[in-house]
Amino acid sequence: DEHDLRVGEWGRWRWPEGFDPPGMLSDGSPEALSRLAMLKEVTEALEQLGEEAGECVFDLAARSCQALDLKFAFRYLDAATWLPHVKYKPLSQYMLETLTWRLEQPLPFRWEGAGALLRGELSTGKFVAHGKDRSGRPLVYIWPARENTWKPEQNIQALVYTFERAYQQNPGCLDVAVVVDCQGVGITNGPALGTISGLINVLGSHMPRRLGFLAFTRANYVFYSLWKVAETMLSDVTRRKVTVLSSQGAELREALTELIPPESLDDALGGDATINFDVDAYLADDPYLHGCEDVYG
Repeated sequence: DEHDLRVGEWGRWRWPEGFDPPGMLSDGSPEALSRLAMLKEVTEALEQLGEEAGECVFDLAARSCQALDLKFAFRYLDAATWLPHVKYKPLSQYMLETLTWRLEQPLPFRWEGAGALLRGELSTGKFVAHGKDRSGRPLVYIWPARENTWKPEQNIQALVYTFERAYQQNPGCLDVAVVVDCQGVGITNGPALGTISGLINVLGSHMPRRLGFLAFTRANYVFYSLWKVAETMLSDVTRRKVTVLSSQGAELREALTELIPPESLDDALGGDATINFDVDAYLADDPYLHGCEDVYG
């Protein structure tokens, strides 16, 4: 059993190819072996829950487009500070709920009308996966001033697709970097509070340990009024990953290029990347979506 723990292999569970387990699990210390034992316990509990529900969790994961591997389980345990329960509910239950939840998401276009939904939501380029930060994490841009539907549920689904696209195209990464530009956001065109709270819930419940950093740029008074509410919904760990920048021009570029190389930083924020967004070309460029008639038919 100890050998299985050290190599990270038991049953059908493995670390994904190209992913290096963090030192807390791979340094051979007694603490690392204890965490690996907890990881094994949680994965076996997840399989047991599936069996009780008459479902093979690996089959469910395949249908929900989720790689069911040790990285998936690690994210939940790490987010829960290595406690097997959160709010009196076992982590394995949260993991099973995520697999079921994903069946309802466009990952990729898995239900009728999803292609039309994403075309409509993404048509203005308000959510874009593009480039990497200085740590090699995939980068997602969010432009709230380009909001075009003000429909919280559809907005969240489009964001889930955008995050998932970034993750799938960079499988060796654990988390993602996010830039939210507040330029041009006013009282009448800002995101609905339901979108903000819904996204925070999704990230916490179904995408734990996925956020590398979150930078709000060109923050204005509308941002700060929304932030007062949103901040209370975040965990301490997530709040420590948030950077708020009110600067403009050269000062903004200097701050952002510490996080993002100029070739990945959008030129609207002082970088060298020009993102000429076309929704059809953007969707067609996603290798995980080719052959879907809902998109290309």
